Amino acid sequence: MVDGKITDKDIVEKIDVNEIESIQVWKGENAVEKYGEKGKDGAIEIYLKKKPVSILNFDRDFDISLV
Repeated sequence: MVDGKITDKDIVEKIDVNEIESIQVWKGENAVEKYGEKGKDGAIEIYLKKKPVSILNFDRDFDISLV
């Protein structure tokens, strides 16, 4: 899981380690309790650092600026 979404191994392998905020490992009954049958072999949750979000501002003259 990456940021709460089930993710393929290929995507996980492409994550830049500098982008990782935290990692949680779930094993045994805890993994099954949280993820059901899919968690029977364990689960790894990876949370990435939040990136700044750009906001578009529109004024009444329809000028667009990127903040």
